[in-house]
Amino acid sequence: MKNQLSQKYGVRKWQDNIEHQNLSPYQVDEANSTTTYIRYESGDDEVFVKRITVVGNITTVEYSYTTWALRASAVYQSINE
Repeated sequence: MKNQLSQKYGVRKWQDNIEHQNLSPYQVDEANSTTTYIRYESGDDEVFVKRITVVGNITTVEYSYTTWALRASAVYQSINE
């Protein structure tokens, strides 16, 4: 089951709400010194997960629609796609 927000508004609208700070993070996982994962809802269903990686002076922001448990192995795409 997809979450209520994505069902009602679609993933793009959900992403827009997150980017415009209409939603606050539910959990943040600082997996290592270069990678952070953020999710915005609880539960075991698929959720919008943002991955932020830092390599040198470059910070990359990507997202995936996956379960929190599979966040590290999920396929991510650019936040602007």
